[in-house]
Amino acid sequence: MGLFHVFGHLGYYGYWFGNTNETSSKKYLLLYRCTMIRERLIEVITKKGLNNEDLEERTGIKASTWGNLRTRKQRANEDHIRAFNELWPEYAYWLTTGKTIPEAGQISPEMEETRQKLDRAG
Repeated sequence: MGLFHVFGHLGYYGYWFGNTNETSSKKYLLLYRCTMIRERLIEVITKKGLNNEDLEERTGIKASTWGNLRTRKQRANEDHIRAFNELWPEYAYWLTTGKTIPEAGQISPEMEETRQKLDRAG
């Protein structure tokens, strides 16, 4: 039996009790991916300055549900991801993978910030 302490750098703590066999490794990886998607959702929503009521108005998902996601009481689900992708299609690939494909218009919030700074400077 082992105890794995993960996600400390995100301010989220996930614990997994069990053997480090293939099944537990897959569960660990799935938990990690779900948590990373949620953290990316929260990052963009925060940077865009939207509150839960704004999100409800724009997406039809209840403000309380957005609040639970933001306070990490709930994992991101397909409704959150679909709504996010409708609001910010340019971040769709980044949301699920953490990677970008700029030539296909798939960027990250950091890339967008850099573009805006360059536009203001130039």
